[in-house]
Amino acid sequence: MKTLARFNRTILIAMLWCGWVSALTSDALAGRDLWLVLAMLAGASFLQWRLGVGVLALGGLVAGAFFSAGPLYLAWALLFVILAVLALMGGQVSFNGPVPRGALGRLIGLGLSMTFGIILLGALLFFLLPRTARTAYQHFAPRQMLVGGFGNQVLLGRLADIKRRTTPVLHVRAFNSDGQLPTLKWRGTALREFDGRRWWTPPERGRALYPEQGLIRVADDAQRWRAGRRFAYEVHQQYVSADVLFVAGTPEFVQTTISPLWRTSEGALRTGLANQDGIRFGVNSFLDGARLDVSPLAPETRLEYLKLPPLDPRILALARQLRTPEAMERYLQTQFQYTLEGLGTSVGDPLAYFLFDRRAGHCEYFASAMAAMLRAVDVPSRVITGFQGGQFNPYSKWTVLRAADAHAWVEAFIEGRGWVTFDPTPADPNPVPVSWSWMYMDALDTYWRDWVLSYTLDQQLTLAARLDGLRLDLSTQWASRASWAALGAAGAIVAMLLLWRFLPSIKRRRRPATEAARLYEQMLHQLRRRGVEKPPWMTAAEFAEHLPDTPWRPAAQRITQLYSGMRWSPHQPEAGAEIRQLLKQL
Repeated sequence: MKTLARFNRTILIAMLWCGWVSALTSDALAGRDLWLVLAMLAGASFLQWRLGVGVLALGGLVAGAFFSAGPLYLAWALLFVILAVLALMGGQVSFNGPVPRGALGRLIGLGLSMTFGIILLGALLFFLLPRTARTAYQHFAPRQMLVGGFGNQVLLGRLADIKRRTTPVLHVRAFNSDGQLPTLKWRGTALREFDGRRWWTPPERGRALYPEQGLIRVADDAQRWRAGRRFAYEVHQQYVSADVLFVAGTPEFVQTTISPLWRTSEGALRTGLANQDGIRFGVNSFLDGARLDVSPLAPETRLEYLKLPPLDPRILALARQLRTPEAMERYLQTQFQYTLEGLGTSVGDPLAYFLFDRRAGHCEYFASAMAAMLRAVDVPSRVITGFQGGQFNPYSKWTVLRAADAHAWVEAFIEGRGWVTFDPTPADPNPVPVSWSWMYMDALDTYWRDWVLSYTLDQQLTLAARLDGLRLDLSTQWASRASWAALGAAGAIVAMLLLWRFLPSIKRRRRPATEAARLYEQMLHQLRRRGVEKPPWMTAAEFAEHLPDTPWRPAAQRITQLYSGMRWSPHQPEAGAEIRQLLKQL
């Protein structure tokens, strides 16, 4: 009885621990409420009210559902279900005497079998029932998990903290045979105002774009009829605090469930939804080709992209010396070094310090320096923030762009060509590596996101269509495989008959169920180790009489006598204790 009570209490404490660890593994709760959970775990060993412990454990699991969106939560949830089933079963089982040998093992086996059935039924219901709401995680995503720095402003040095993180931000897949993409820049926000320390863009709602036949047309007719290379791709954007969509090339059409989409004067695509996470959209973009006849900027617009704060005279002199955008880009790429290390000290003019003292920095320093020098020589310019590069994941077939791939570059307005991209930042000599284990975890997270978090009615219908197609394939091939199917069915029937024939003998070989028989079987096992085997035709009493004259013979005969008493007179609990003592002597 003590063993069963200890088992039940252990299961309850483990269930409480499992429920709250599922929440503590998220960035939102880690280290914040640890003292509360430890207090509950300590108090759980003294709680006799099983329902109270169960409610506390379930509360932790529910909290984890709100704050944990990764596949690790699924592992904790499955473990919680197993422990909950064992706790419910253990609470209903009671013994008047000592717990029989092997009872806990059989209880655990039965609990695992029931858990498998629960999980199987739950999975079927999840994939078959209609989708009626979006994932709750999208509404309760903690701000600690979001990647900032891509809103309407960027402080010099801010992107360094972001580029040290390996959080996946964009998952991109091309609509071609293998899904791979070339190395591209994923444009987010264009910033035009500069005060010497930060770039920003005044808030602008932009022009509303509404879907037409399921597609949002972004480009005008001149762009759409432009000759050149185009490509289509799908993007899943997550963990971004800004409301901007990151796109590559010149977007012409966008397919998304968000309506309307807002296009700003700088060409940014905004959703109008703050801290929106888990956005999925498709884009048809123009990559390169024939040039467009671009009209000059309006005078007031041109002035907006030429405004400068008071600059160090050396910056103005360097800009006049380099003069052209190409020369500025080449100078910064070849004469400076890339580093993520901060300035280490507070300086009055970070741009001048970067150009003439330190001569090392990261992307927003290079982009800011080039944009400022372009404006100094009367070339309209702006700083662009987004991502660059990415790593193709061969396990999920998606290209992954992490927070470490965050980037800033420059767009300069060239007469007759329009806004032209320049990237003065040299290559990073120490890129954040991507291990194969990280790729495996990202692929697992992708499948979890696609088939659990973002599982929609469209995916449900697609899965049903695939299953129906499989059924049709099997039905059309049935006639040609009828003979093999008949042979397989006959073999299955023969196997069932043989199993039915030998099942009684298998059952007879199982260990006896009563406590008296189990104790007597232990004695026979001890005697077999001494070379004494009981013939099957001999009774227990006869076998005891024919035992060899050895020091252990009296103990074996006494065990036989007690066994007979327990077998025919069950109300002898003291006999079992005496037999166990004698077995120790053997």
